[in-house]
Amino acid sequence: MRGGQPTAGGSGRLPDDPTGRGAEALAGGSEAIARLISSAEYSRGSADRASSMVPVGKVVATLSQRASRRTDASQPVYTHATRNYTPLLWLLARVAHGCDVVTVGRSSLPVHDRGIARLGLLFLASLLALAGLAIGWTVGASVQSGGGPPAAAIAPAATPSSTTASPSLSPAATARPTATPPSAGGDGATASVTRLDPRFGMSAHLLSGPVETAASQIDMLADDGLGVVRFDVSWRAMEPSRGIYQGLEKMDAVVDAVAKRSMQAIVVVSGTPAWANGGKDAWVPPKRSADYAAFVGMLAGRYAGRVAGWEVWTEPDEARFWKPRPDPTGYARLLRAASRAIRAADPSATVIGGSIAFDDTAFARALYDSGVKGTFDVLSIHPSTSPLAPDADDRPASLTVTLDAFHNLLRREGDEDIPVWVTELGWAVSGRDAVTTGTRVDYLKRAVDIVRERPWVGLLTVRTVSTADDPGFGLSTAGRRSEAWDAFASAVRDTGG
Repeated sequence: MRGGQPTAGGSGRLPDDPTGRGAEALAGGSEAIARLISSAEYSRGSADRASSMVPVGKVVATLSQRASRRTDASQPVYTHATRNYTPLLWLLARVAHGCDVVTVGRSSLPVHDRGIARLGLLFLASLLALAGLAIGWTVGASVQSGGGPPAAAIAPAATPSSTTASPSLSPAATARPTATPPSAGGDGATASVTRLDPRFGMSAHLLSGPVETAASQIDMLADDGLGVVRFDVSWRAMEPSRGIYQGLEKMDAVVDAVAKRSMQAIVVVSGTPAWANGGKDAWVPPKRSADYAAFVGMLAGRYAGRVAGWEVWTEPDEARFWKPRPDPTGYARLLRAASRAIRAADPSATVIGGSIAFDDTAFARALYDSGVKGTFDVLSIHPSTSPLAPDADDRPASLTVTLDAFHNLLRREGDEDIPVWVTELGWAVSGRDAVTTGTRVDYLKRAVDIVRERPWVGLLTVRTVSTADDPGFGLSTAGRRSEAWDAFASAVRDTGG
C-alpha cells in the first residue's frame, strides 16, 4: 500500500484492472476491524501469483459493481474508480468472481464453492456497512449535542430592508462569538458574554490617537457584546490637497481591528479641506459636491465589504457644522452625489443620510422637498435629549417623541421601510445640561428598552467611548469602564433574548 493506494507489481493499479477504474466503494467500519484484516492478501492462483499479492489497508462498507457483466469469461466489469477506498471489497469481489485463495496473515483459505463464498462475503460486507453506519451515527449525535464545532453565524449583506425592520449590517447581522473574555469593569461588574449585538454600540474618535488605543477601545466594546462602533473621518485631514491622501494606513489598521472582533464599522465623513471651499473653515461645505463624493467614494471602494455604513456629513441642520447657515438644498445635493459614489464603489454598503440633530423634522421635510428620496438607505438622527428623560413623552425633544416623529415623517413620504438609526445619543455628567451619574445610568438602560420596542429603529450608538474625547459624555477613562458603560452593556445583554 503506497499513499493509501493498493499496488500490483509496483504499477499502482489493481490486478486484472487494465482500465485503472477498480471498484466504487464508500469507506466505513472501525479501526478495530481494519486492524483485524489489515494483513489480508489475495492472489489469483495463476502464473502471476507472486506479483499480484495485494495487502488490504482499509475497511469498506459498500461495493458498486455490475456483478453479472463480464468482458470475458474471467474478468468482472466494475463501475468507475475510487481506488483509495477499495482494497477489501476488491478482495471480496475477486473471491466471488475468480480468486482461488484468500490469505490472512500466514493462513490460506482455498475457495471451492463460489456460491457460498458470495453469500458469506455479502454477509461480511453487510456487517461492515452496519458498523460504519453505527460509527457515523455516534459521531453525528456527538456534533449535534455540542461535541463538535459550533455552526458559523450567517451574516446578511448591508442592504435596505424590505420591511419595517432595519437593514442588516455586513458581515455580522447575527451574534458572533467573542475572541477574548471581557476586561475588568469600572464601578460595575462586567459579565462574560458569548455574542455581539449588531444593533447596539458606541461612537468614538478612533483616528484621533494611537492605533493601539483604538484597538483597545474596540476590544472593550466587543468584550461586552456591543457589535458596532461608529467613528469619524476628517476629509480635511485625510485629503489636505486634491488627490493627496494621508492617514489611510491608520484607518486601515482601525478597520482591521474592528473586523478582527467581528464588529461592524459605521463611518461618518465630514470637514471640508481648504482647497475644496476656497480656504474657508472646515465646516463650510465644498463648492463642488463632486469633490466630497470622490473622496467618500474612494473610501467606500478601499473598504468595500468591511465598512457597513457611510454617514454623509454630521448634523447639517446645525449652523456650527454647516456654515454660515443650514441649507437643506445644499445638503441634498451633497447627499445625492455621495450616494452615487458610495453605491458605485460598494453596492453592499449602507448609505446613511440626515445625521439630523435634536428633533428637527422640519429639516428632514425640506430634504424631501429637495429630492433626496431614494438616495439613502437609512435616516440617522442625533436626538441629544440631555437632560430630559428618554421617555418623557410630554416633551417634544425626548427620545420617544423624536423617534416617533421621524418615523411618522418617513411614512408620510412613502419611505416607511427606511429605518431610523440613532448614531449619537447620550447624557453628559458635566458641563451644560448635565445629569447625575445615577441618572445617566438609569437613562441609558431605559434607552435600550425604547429601541428594543421599536423594530424600525435599527441601531443605537451612544456617545461616547472615552472621556479623553469628551469629558462630559465619555463612558470610560484610560480603559476603565464607568458605571454607565456597564449599565448600558448589561441592558443590551439582558434584553437581547
